[in-house]
Amino acid sequence: MTPAGRRPRTAAGLIALAAVVCLAIAGALLLEPEGGSQESSPAPLAPDITPGFEARGDTIGIRVLNGTDENFLASDVQRYLLGKSGGGLLFVAPGQPENAPRPEDGSPLEETVVVSHVGDLGAASGVARLLHLDPVRNVVWEVDPELVRRGIEVSVHLGTDVQAIRDQLLPYEDGSPPGP
Repeated sequence: MTPAGRRPRTAAGLIALAAVVCLAIAGALLLEPEGGSQESSPAPLAPDITPGFEARGDTIGIRVLNGTDENFLASDVQRYLLGKSGGGLLFVAPGQPENAPRPEDGSPLEETVVVSHVGDLGAASGVARLLHLDPVRNVVWEVDPELVRRGIEVSVHLGTDVQAIRDQLLPYEDGSPPGP
């Protein structure tokens, strides 16, 4: 028995109510401002920090290996990357720069390879961009739990391509170009 003036709820009435709610949600989604939601793009970190890093306070452990004949290249690139910390991003280097394994003939590496030792390529792609490298061509995966346990998420095997732009990455402190 229903109170006076009220009709009993029927299955058809509930279906109609559900349809109205669904239409309201669909309409709200379709009326989203042009250009998408502003919430979807993270706030910029710093001028030199590129996409691939998230604004959640990332700490990225890096290892830099020299695959060229240029002395101190790994040290210089490590210093460059550590200097890019800021805006919620912190680079750390749990170890000292080392020499990279060479091809069997002992020749220098021609192309720099950035290796991600964790389950995604985001940090490695960001490091590649900071070194002016193509994150698709120069980034690979080699998940290594031992390196991750030591705090190393990304390894950079430097080649002659980065050696060629060394002075662009690390301008001389006094502003003068390199000598002869």
